[in-house]
Amino acid sequence: MSITINERLNLVVPLESGKGYVHCPPLSRDAFALCWKLLARTWSSLESDELGITAGAAVAAFALKEQAEQAGPEGETTYTSLLADINRNATYIGVSDEGFDPIPLSSALKKGWLNEEERAEVENALIFFIVASALLPAKRKKFILDMLNLLRSVDMTSLDATAYKDSLPSLTTGKATGETEAA
Repeated sequence: MSITINERLNLVVPLESGKGYVHCPPLSRDAFALCWKLLARTWSSLESDELGITAGAAVAAFALKEQAEQAGPEGETTYTSLLADINRNATYIGVSDEGFDPIPLSSALKKGWLNEEERAEVENALIFFIVASALLPAKRKKFILDMLNLLRSVDMTSLDATAYKDSLPSLTTGKATGETEAA
């Protein structure tokens, strides 16, 4: 499936456990203006270390943290703010104490709904997506995100988190009984 690039392109990462998804919009222009240098250094680091899409998407969070540390206290503050923004704007969609309504990823992380492996995979994918979507020209972005889609089994959508959740097959925790529901 080829991706159509537009300003509303969002990333959806299915959780390996099958228990849900994480939906993430691109970084806002205002947020980008505050952390552009850190993002640019991160992408440059991934490219100069000759990390392909597969490896780059698996280590993007480490590259971002490394670049923040190298930039000193200002870089680390920017890093902390950027992660908080991503975790606030990304949405967990899956079985939760609140039912099936989408909730901020930060809440799902605090509640421990993602194990460490899922958390790392999601964080790396989100950061790779954020950096690529914020920095690359449209033609290259399309190529990178098409490859990310193929290699990482992620989805790209222009739907917001609620519309994406509504487009999924009915989420249920019960077992099918074969009985029809009474009207």
